[in-house]
Amino acid sequence: MKEHSILNLLKAEDFLTLAAAVTSVNAIFLFVKGCYTCGTSLLIFAAIIDLLDGMIARRRNSTTDFGRNLDFLQDAITYCVAIAVLLHMTVTEPWLDPLLVLFISASIVRLARQQLMKNQERQYIGLPVTFNLTLPLMYLAGITEPLAYAAAMITLSLLMISDRTYKF
Repeated sequence: MKEHSILNLLKAEDFLTLAAAVTSVNAIFLFVKGCYTCGTSLLIFAAIIDLLDGMIARRRNSTTDFGRNLDFLQDAITYCVAIAVLLHMTVTEPWLDPLLVLFISASIVRLARQQLMKNQERQYIGLPVTFNLTLPLMYLAGITEPLAYAAAMITLSLLMISDRTYKF
């Protein structure tokens, strides 16, 4: 079973994926401590690392199923869980909680669908979860109106689960 040894499975770019996941977890820790701006900045840094790991893997032609699965888990932490924690901690209207559940569900279903596609052509069905960064960027921009977050969560959720094709 040497082919399933972690040391044999991990490629250099996978360490970037792990760094993005750990950075996102640290952003969550900051959110829980009330350090929302620092945590949001860390979350954006995690997204930049995520962008780099994919670019490097494609450039080196070294994408693997293991790397895709690792990236899937990192995306779930960065673009679903961390953003949901930020919104839960900062936009405290109780009526937004069902929308937050919708947003998390749509994000995870969207990630699962993309995982099935194993698409190399940079073509996506449904809006990629990376666009969920709209929400922390709204926070950094000083937007505090709960209706703005409600509209953004509904829009992102519907676009993620849509059958529309996006090519980047």
